[in-house]
Amino acid sequence: MKYCLYLLLLLFIISCKPKTAHPNWKERSIKLTKNLGTVHIKLIPDFDTLHDWGNFTDYTCGAKQMYRYQSKQYPIKEESGFIKHYPDSFFSLTISHVWRLKCDSNSKGTFDADSDLKQCIQDLIEINPQFYRHLKFKICKKITINGLDFAVISPFKYNWDTLPNNSLLAFTCYHKVMIDFTFIKTGKSPYRGDFVSDAYDMLKTVRIERD
Repeated sequence: MKYCLYLLLLLFIISCKPKTAHPNWKERSIKLTKNLGTVHIKLIPDFDTLHDWGNFTDYTCGAKQMYRYQSKQYPIKEESGFIKHYPDSFFSLTISHVWRLKCDSNSKGTFDADSDLKQCIQDLIEINPQFYRHLKFKICKKITINGLDFAVISPFKYNWDTLPNNSLLAFTCYHKVMIDFTFIKTGKSPYRGDFVSDAYDMLKTVRIERD
């Protein structure tokens, strides 16, 4: 009898143990340039390839340092300049920040997730007023992740080249520098599951640590 009670108690403890929502996701670490720190994030297995580059434009303060995770089955594309064209099949996470830190408009640490979220939406409307003025968002909120405030936005779809069909945009301010996280998936990508939902779950695992 005691053995049976012990076995039942053990089964109860095991059943109550919290389960990992995505056990096959792996934590990746990205050391940012300019001694900004290191980003830690849990990613889907398909994000198995990392590359980084400088994205430069004619505008000096428009230059950005880019870090991209993607699947090795897709060709590596490192866009530069104002115009961005993505392949028909493609999904990735791109993390970016300004190349010249003194150019960052948030150098005084004035980041506010609520107001910056509103500004981001306004910028989208100005770029494509006929489409974005009536756009309904899947996600449009401010969230706090491991002590950092993030502004997060995700439309149902995009219909212009610079922003693909399914995406989630998030940005935060770390030590007075704006850091952007852009998850994108073009319409023809053979992705299993809900990409925006998975992107949101990946975002919620972000930790940034000072080196």
